[in-house]
Amino acid sequence: MTHLSIPEPPGTEAWSTKIRRRARTLIRTIDQGYMELAEIIYKVWDTPVDGDARRASVAVAWGYRGYLHWAQEELGLNQQKTMRLRTVWERLEVQLGDKLDPKTKRRIVKLGLSKVRVLVQVISETNAEVWAEMAENLTQHELEAAVARARKAQKERNKAEGKPVPKVGELDEEWDGADPPEDIERFKWQNFFLAPEQNVNVMLALDRARELAESKRKGHLLDLICTEFLATNTFLKPDDPDTPLRFLAKFERLMGKRLVIVNPETWEIEYGMDALEQVASAAERAIEESEE
Repeated sequence: MTHLSIPEPPGTEAWSTKIRRRARTLIRTIDQGYMELAEIIYKVWDTPVDGDARRASVAVAWGYRGYLHWAQEELGLNQQKTMRLRTVWERLEVQLGDKLDPKTKRRIVKLGLSKVRVLVQVISETNAEVWAEMAENLTQHELEAAVARARKAQKERNKAEGKPVPKVGELDEEWDGADPPEDIERFKWQNFFLAPEQNVNVMLALDRARELAESKRKGHLLDLICTEFLATNTFLKPDDPDTPLRFLAKFERLMGKRLVIVNPETWEIEYGMDALEQVASAAERAIEESEE
């Protein structure tokens, strides 16, 4: 993660000028630059004038009541969104920092602010990778529901053990996150390595399923494709002695015909005896009718 690069000492007038100017630039492209903006908001909240801990926040020196007032007036951010951005940086970079695997952190950031501001409520250095994988394959609503369940379960455990449970937006280093609900495994996406020609077939199948289902969720589309395959290919069981019979029955349905299978060595009828009996009955009726 690339951190903000301002050579001037934090809290100085030169530092303040640059960080305010950069914040006003980032707010125009918040979806792409939300982490850098989150860093700026955190630093404005955390940095006193001239870096002197005895003095007020630089936002107060700028003529505002605090960092929330500054973000609202200069950046047009409401209090809730400002606190979310600050919390995202605080959790990912200050509290967890180098405890997180860089690749996992990049996956999390790539999810976008909407999902990341939910994930910071539960991720820790031990569960971040699992949550990242889940979040990649959940809708925003599903992720929020999973996180809410995880926090509730962890809150109950912490209460039983006498541990603190910080409120959302007030995370501290004592909070060790919350693991995904046990049944969250059902959301995991299996990774496959495909040859180019295989990838073409998969994409065509997904496109066709998307047209039929009018859905854009790949998990839903893959489930439809697999369900169709299982429903129409039950004969693919080589160890099952009834496999050939199911195959023949399916072939009859597709062709709209009846089959009679005879073993050429014994001349025993192995399939289609009922069809043969119907043929014999029809022949008898035909003979009777002709004699009349």
